[in-house]
Amino acid sequence: MNAHKIAAAVLIGSVIGVSACATTETVYVQPECDVPGRPVLPDIDSERMASLSDETFWALMDRERRLVDWALVLEATVIDVCRAD
Repeated sequence: MNAHKIAAAVLIGSVIGVSACATTETVYVQPECDVPGRPVLPDIDSERMASLSDETFWALMDRERRLVDWALVLEATVIDVCRAD
């Protein structure tokens, strides 16, 4: 008989636990933030770049492209987070 009472108590506890989870409300919090402005980058003229070897020049250009791509993705993410309605 005790085994039946224990099983019933466990079953009731499970039903209460499941019903409590089913009524949990998800709350989304919108952070208060501003999108930072883009920095002004220095211009580098061709005369300064001429002193680089071709290999170094193209490695630098690839590095620059990757940094810009990464920064644009991060900027878009910050805009989505800060300006979400």
